[in-house]
Order: sequence, then structure tokens, then C-alpha cells
Amino acid sequence: GPSLVKTLSGLSLEQVTSPKTTEGYTVWGIVLHLIYWQYHLTCELGGNGGFDEFPYEKSDWPSIPGDKSADGWSIVLEHQRTAHTSYITTLEGFAAARLADELPAWKCSFLKAVSWMATHDLYHAAQIRNMGIK
Repeated sequence: GPSLVKTLSGLSLEQVTSPKTTEGYTVWGIVLHLIYWQYHLTCELGGNGGFDEFPYEKSDWPSIPGDKSADGWSIVLEHQRTAHTSYITTLEGFAAARLADELPAWKCSFLKAVSWMATHDLYHAAQIRNMGIK
């Protein structure tokens, strides 16, 4: 299917803010969730997450900011691209020999955490495409 970015770019503001979806989530809320976890794992891998300071609540499901305008959504999409680019850049620079090392905060190897991130992002990309949004 289409990539997450392509899927998101084809949605209207009404579609990304509406909780009237199959599961009751908003696309906006899911994207903030994805940004948080990419930021968080990037920092665990030794990067800065792409931000001098994380722009949202540091939480599994950050609160949606009050500005639910088209400009606000554009900022969220830019933050999503920033977090993703930072994650990929950090991952590319991460020593392969360290993948088997334990990531203490997660109580698993770096490899398992990186594998989890791939399936996590894929899950939510598919979730957005299957939310009943026309």
C-alpha cells in the first residue's frame, strides 16, 4: 500500500481531526503517537530525535494541541518527517555490533527495539488506512 506520508498527504483536515473512525482514534492523535516513539527510540540510540526540545507532551499518546488548523496539521506533518529522518539517520550511524547489546530502559536488545519500531510504524500506517476514512 501507499507509504504513511503519501497516505497522510491525501487526507483532509476534517479527516485527520475526526474521531468518527472505526476505532475512535483520530489520525492526528496516531501521528503524534508515532512522532513520540520515533523520537524516544532515536534518543535511546544516541540521537537527539530531530528536535532541540520535543514539541509535544512526552507521552505514549501525546495530547492533541489546541490548534487543529491546516497550519497546525502542516506543522505536525513536518515534525513527523523530522522525527522519521532523525530516526533513520541515527539508525544508519548506529554500530551494527551494538545491536545485540541490551537497551536497559526497554529490557531488550537494541535489535528487538528497532524491529519493534518497524512493526509499530507499519501497524499504525495500516490502521490509518483502515479507519473507515473515505
